[in-house]
Amino acid sequence: CGYNERRYNEKGGIIENSFNEGTVSGTGDYDVLNIGGVCGYNYGGTIKSCYNTASVSVTGKKVGGVCGDNSDGTSTITNCFNEGTVRGKETIGGVCGNNSGTIKNCYNTASVSGQYSVGGVCGDNYEGPITNCYYLSGTVADGKGGIGGKDDENGKAVEMSKDRFKSGEVAWLLNGSKSVFTEESTLAWYQKLGENADAYPVLKSTDHNTVYKAPLFSCDGTTRIGEYANKPEGDKLSHNYQMAEKADEGTSNLYSEECAICHN
Repeated sequence: CGYNERRYNEKGGIIENSFNEGTVSGTGDYDVLNIGGVCGYNYGGTIKSCYNTASVSVTGKKVGGVCGDNSDGTSTITNCFNEGTVRGKETIGGVCGNNSGTIKNCYNTASVSGQYSVGGVCGDNYEGPITNCYYLSGTVADGKGGIGGKDDENGKAVEMSKDRFKSGEVAWLLNGSKSVFTEESTLAWYQKLGENADAYPVLKSTDHNTVYKAPLFSCDGTTRIGEYANKPEGDKLSHNYQMAEKADEGTSNLYSEECAICHN
């Protein structure tokens, strides 16, 4: 979408459950460009449960992985993520380039680069609330942080390591530190943990990918990885069998499979 607009006193448009996987780029007048993977200019509208996985680039400013400019105090971006490289000159953000609306429960895992006002989540925030958002460590050069030109603050746009993303911690936080539906809120984020785990939170619920704050046990009974699992009582990793490096005792050419974790 190029322009998601609120006209007069009406409610703005709604972009929901949408995604982009194709490259987006723009050239032209430096001051009027608004380029995003899902929406260029969100003026009084709503963008929720959307994502971008492709490169977004512009010669000017106001470019974001999800939205270029989230303008007007009634504009909202919620439960969205970006996995595509974002490049521009000024006001560049992993989720949103320029913001004066609301951004919450979003994350970015891709490289963000530009000359001025560059942030892992938002390039330039003009008095708009940004809450419970995260970005992957190393995606923003020179320690420019989650919001361009500002130090990271807990509860706003926070840097997270790849291990913390993979552990399920970020998915749990994005859900408001909840694992069950309540009257006030529903779950939006899910992630398969343990064997064949999802590297990052997803917006699709499947069997057994709800994230709980519970221990993850190794196949030898010890606690591993963190405090998040796909069962409220915790999960147990299965054996990770691999061919042994040495032949079985008393044989010259018979090899058993051995668990790389507990060595059974």
